[in-house]
Amino acid sequence: MAKLFLNINELKQFISVTKAYEIKEFETRVDFSIEFYLKKWIGEAQLNALISAHATSSLTTPQAELVKKLQMSLAHFVFYEHIPFAQVIIDDSGISRKENDNYKTAYANQVQLLMNKSLKTAYDSLEHALNFLEDNQSNYPLWVASSGYTQNKKYFINTAVDFGNQYPIIRGRLTFKSMFPTMDDVETFYIEQCLGNLFYTELKTKILNKTPFSQKEKILIGYIKKAIANLTISRAVKNGWVKYTTNGVINIEHSASSNVQIEKTATNNQESLKIRETQENGDLYLSRIKDYLYDNINDFPTFKNDTTVNPIDPNSDCDDQTDSSDIFFV
Repeated sequence: MAKLFLNINELKQFISVTKAYEIKEFETRVDFSIEFYLKKWIGEAQLNALISAHATSSLTTPQAELVKKLQMSLAHFVFYEHIPFAQVIIDDSGISRKENDNYKTAYANQVQLLMNKSLKTAYDSLEHALNFLEDNQSNYPLWVASSGYTQNKKYFINTAVDFGNQYPIIRGRLTFKSMFPTMDDVETFYIEQCLGNLFYTELKTKILNKTPFSQKEKILIGYIKKAIANLTISRAVKNGWVKYTTNGVINIEHSASSNVQIEKTATNNQESLKIRETQENGDLYLSRIKDYLYDNINDFPTFKNDTTVNPIDPNSDCDDQTDSSDIFFV
C-alpha cells in the first residue's frame, strides 16, 4: 500500500496506468513525491494525520475532502517521477528498451511532452489544494500550525492566479514557483526599501495573519503587486538565459516536432525588449507607490513616522539604487 493510495484503483482515478501495475510498484515514487513536493506546503503533522487515517479508513469528512484534492496533485507528481523509469527494463543483462509487436517506444518529444504536462497538472492541483486549505483553515488546525501555512503567505503575491492577474504567465504554478527566489530579491531590494522596513513588515504581517486591509491599503497593495510582477519578470528573464548545474553553466534550449507547440530560446533582441518593457513598467509602479504614500501619508502612520524613509528627498524615487546601465543590453 502506498501512502494516500490504498490500491491501484485509487491511483488510476487520476492517471492512466494499465491493470498490469500494482500499487506497490509506485511506493518509492509516492514516498519521494510526498517528501519532495508536498511536505513543504502541507506540513509534516497534517500529512502524517492524513496518511494514518487514510490507511485505517478512518478519515473525517474534512480529511477526506483534503485527501481527494492532494491525491490529484500527488498522482501527477508520482507519474512525472515514474515516466523515465517506465521506458526501460533493468535486469542482470543490463538496461533494455521496452518494445513489442503491439507497442512501440514513444518518441523522445512525446515523452517530454507527457512529463511537462504531468508536472504542470501536479503543481496546478497543488495550488488548488492550498486554496482549499486557505478557504477552510478552521478545519485543518495541524496545517495552520505548520510552516506550510506561513510559506503560503510569504509574499505579497502568493498564487499563480494572482501573479497572472498582474502579469500573464504560462504553465501556472510551475512557472510561478520558479520565480520565488527572484520575487524574494525584488521584495527586498525594491519594495522594502521603498516602504521602509517598519511599514513593509506591518503589511507582510497583515498578509500572514489575514488581517483585513483598509481601502487605501488595498489600493497600495495593488500597486505593490504590479511593481513586483513586472520587476520579477524583468530579472527572471535575465536569470533564465543560463542555468547552473553540476556540469557548470549551461544554456537552455527547447525544441519539439512540428506537430506540437515549438519552444525556442528567445533571441537577444526579444529578451532585451521584454526586460526593458517590464523594468520600465516596474519603475512606473514604484513611482506610483511613492506618490500614493505621500498623497495619503496620514493614512499610513507607520510609514509617516519612520525616519529612515520619511522625510526623504521628494524628488527621489523608490528605486534610486537602480543603475539603468545594468539593466539593458544591446
